[in-house]
Order: sequence, then structure tokens, then C-alpha cells
Amino acid sequence: MLFAVLEIANFSLFFRVKRKTQLSEFSVLTYIFLVGGNAKIEINRSLAIFEGKRVRKAWHNKEWWFVVEDIVFALTDSKDAKQYINKIRQRDEAMSQGWVQIVHALLVDTSGGKQNMNCTNTEGAFRIIQSIPSARAEPFKLWLAKVGYERVQEIENPELAQDRVKQYYELKGYPKEWIDLTTLK
Repeated sequence: MLFAVLEIANFSLFFRVKRKTQLSEFSVLTYIFLVGGNAKIEINRSLAIFEGKRVRKAWHNKEWWFVVEDIVFALTDSKDAKQYINKIRQRDEAMSQGWVQIVHALLVDTSGGKQNMNCTNTEGAFRIIQSIPSARAEPFKLWLAKVGYERVQEIENPELAQDRVKQYYELKGYPKEWIDLTTLK
């Protein structure tokens, strides 16, 4: 197995891949869909396409914000993403109460011109995906649980975090001498 690193929203994600993969800059939703399987993904500044499903995004407050309906549509078999979102909010009362903190109406390019769409940033997308009871969302939920567990371990033993950072730099191709000088040991 090979290892790969993707830089996403000011932090890196570390995961295993079974074959060589050409990596370039990806948005967070690109990573979400990569963990889901063999997806064809196309990216530009305002749109990501996952297996033919558009995920629109807008740049706001120095980060990407993603259209919530597009996330739901891409990760579920629902024909009515708005209704599906309402059901998620009914099932998850805590998320529904905090909805206005994670979702904001932003101007997004649509086929009819720019329109206000409900969008969320990376953190909000993580929270929403946790509430989606779909097989397509499950690999991402498992990854979130694993990363959360690893961070708890790193709080208990900070040397684990230092080792992880060194691995990231190695995978990015930094020289070992630079890594050793830059990181504490």
C-alpha cells in the first residue's frame, strides 16, 4: 500500500491508497468523495463533479463553502435534497438548533445566474455528513472516527503527533535532513 497526503483547508489528511495516484490540490469535498470509492472527479474554481453530480462551491471568508443541497444529493439517492435536509434536521435536533451557525446563504453560480444558496464550510460539511444515513457517507464517517481517535491518542502522548507530522513531510517529499532540523525530537 502507498500513502498519500492531501492538503485541505489549512490542514492535511493522511490516507492509504492501493495504487499510485497522481495528486494535486483538491477541495475538501474532493477528498470526501475519494474515500467513497472509484469516482471520476473534475475540479475547477467554482465546481466539483462527482460521478456526474455537481458540487458547487463559493469562496467566502478565505475558505471554500459548499452548497449543502449538492453535498446531500451527491451522497444520497434522494431526488429532493431540500426535503432530505429537512428530514436530517428533524432527526438531529442539536444540528437543527445550530444550523444557522454552520449554514449561510451565499451567492453561487447557477444555470440561471448567481443565486443565494445554503452553503457550509469544511467544518460544517463534516457535521452535516455525519448526519447522513447513507452507505456513500459511511467511509467518510469511519475516517472521521479514526482521525478523532488518533487525535485523542496524540493528546495523551504528544510524541505521536510529532511522528505524524514527520510522516506528512516525508510523503510531501521534503528532505529528511530538513524534517529533522525543523521538527523537534
